[in-house]
Amino acid sequence: MSASDAPPAKRARTDDSSPTPVRSTIWHHDGSVVLEASGTQFRVHWSILTTHSSIFKDMYGVPQPDTPGPMVEGCPVVELYDDPKDLEYVLGALYNPMLLGQKSFPFDVVAAFVRLGRKYDFADLRKVGIERLEAENPSTLAGYIAVEARKFKLQDIRYRPGYRVDVVNLLQEQQLISSLPYAYYVLACTRKERWLSGQQ
Repeated sequence: MSASDAPPAKRARTDDSSPTPVRSTIWHHDGSVVLEASGTQFRVHWSILTTHSSIFKDMYGVPQPDTPGPMVEGCPVVELYDDPKDLEYVLGALYNPMLLGQKSFPFDVVAAFVRLGRKYDFADLRKVGIERLEAENPSTLAGYIAVEARKFKLQDIRYRPGYRVDVVNLLQEQQLISSLPYAYYVLACTRKERWLSGQQ
């Protein structure tokens, strides 16, 4: 099990020289737990986490030790080994489900839904992310025709430089094999266009 796949753990502060954690924009003053990822803290509610994630539900049910761990404003601190930005995207969607109705998502948001959706069993968010990836990277001829027909219209995933390489990497990492052939094809076409135009 890699560090990124390690289960959440109560934070043990043993190094007084570590930087002071930064409070994120997701900070609910009536929250019951503080999640900390790479020095960024999010104050949220156990009820929200346990409703959407079996991993957090199991963790919440673990008996607490007699001696409590680190606390922030009366809330236990749980350290996570994730990118704080990914966590912000996921928590933002959990607290505002209307965001999931957007016609187009930035790729980084989709990647966060898929990665953390798998890691913490946020099944609904993972499903949304995978549906976006599969819509942009079809595995059937009908899907290919549909994508080509709306090539220059609003897409399910918002473009940014390096997007196609990241798509291939994400599909490989998450073992979404059926979408890989199209993703490789588009990446190869993109690289060919750049080469013909004299770009590196």
